[in-house]
Amino acid sequence: MRRVVAVTLALLVFGLSHVVCAQANDSHKAQARKHFDAGKGLLKVEEFVAAAAEFEESVRLFPTRNGLFNLANAYKGMGRYDRSLKTYERLRTEFGDRIGEEMELKVAQEVRDIAAMRAWLILNVDQPQASIDIDGHRYGKSPLREALVLGAGSHEIKITLDGFEPLLTEVSLLSGDRQTLSVQMVPVEVEVPKEDETEPGDTVAKPEPQPEPTPEPEPEPAKKGWSGLRKGGVAITCIGSTALLGGILTGITALTIGSTLEKDCPDGNCTPENHDMLEDMDKQAIAADVLLGVGGAMFVTGMVMLIVDKKRRNQENISDVVVAPFAGPSMGGAVVTGRF
Repeated sequence: MRRVVAVTLALLVFGLSHVVCAQANDSHKAQARKHFDAGKGLLKVEEFVAAAAEFEESVRLFPTRNGLFNLANAYKGMGRYDRSLKTYERLRTEFGDRIGEEMELKVAQEVRDIAAMRAWLILNVDQPQASIDIDGHRYGKSPLREALVLGAGSHEIKITLDGFEPLLTEVSLLSGDRQTLSVQMVPVEVEVPKEDETEPGDTVAKPEPQPEPTPEPEPEPAKKGWSGLRKGGVAITCIGSTALLGGILTGITALTIGSTLEKDCPDGNCTPENHDMLEDMDKQAIAADVLLGVGGAMFVTGMVMLIVDKKRRNQENISDVVVAPFAGPSMGGAVVTGRF
C-alpha cells in the first residue's frame, strides 16, 4: 500500500512539473515570436542594428532555425562578419540535419559571399582595457584574442581609455587582406597655469588692497617639565615608603617570634632551638629598626624636597637647595641646605 501511495505521489509531482514547464515554454515561445516578427520588419527596411537586437532576444527565449538564420543575416548587414559566421556555425551545430536542404543552400551561399569580401585585421594596442569601436560598433577591449573579421573597404577605428587621448585612425582593406595595425595611446597632459602669464591685449587687473593682517597673539611659553628637585623628591619619597613598609613587616615578624619565645621560655630557660629563634628575633628587630629609621628619614626628606620645589616654582629668584643624604650606625636621613 505504501509503495502504491509513493508511486502515485511521484507521478502527480511529475505531472504537475510537466504542466508548469510546458506553460513556461509556451510563454517563452510567444515572446520569442513577437521579437522575431519585429526583427523581420526591421530587416526588410535594412535597420540591421535594431533587427539584430530583436533576433538576439528571440533566440535567447526560444532558439529556432529561422531565428538564428535571420540573426546571422542581420549581423552580415551590419558588417559584423565575425558574428555572422559564428551564428551560421551555431545554426548548423544545433540543428544539424534538421536545418533542411533549402536553408543549408542559403547558409552555404551566405558564407561564400562573406568569404569573398572579408578581410582580417590584427589590432595591437599598447595599453590594456582600451575600448575598441569600428565603424560605430563596439568590438571589445584590448588585448583582442583573435583577428578582427571585417569587410573590404575603408573602416574608421576609434580607441578610448581613461587618462589617454582618444585615438582615431582609418584603415583600408582589400578582400582577403591580412593586415596588422599597432597603435600607442598618448597620456592626457594636465596643463598647469603659469604665473604672471597674460595673452597680448589682455588687461592686467590691479591687485586689490589687502586688509592689514591682524597680529596673532604671542604663543604661551611652553610649560617646563619636572625639575631635578621634584624628580628626586618623588624618587626618595617612594623609596622611603618602601623601606618603611619593609620595616613594619620585619618588625611584625620580630614581635611574632618574641611572643612565641615568651610562651616557650616563661622563666628565661630556653632550649637550643629557642636560642636560634632568639638570634633570629634580634636580627629581625635590628633590620626593622634600620628600615624604619632610614625609610622614615627618606620619606621626610622627599616630602621636604617636594615642598621646596613647589615654592621654587612660585618664586623663580630663590637660591638652589642642596639635599645631602647621610647614614650612621643607628640613624640615617638627609640634610637639606638652602634658602626657602
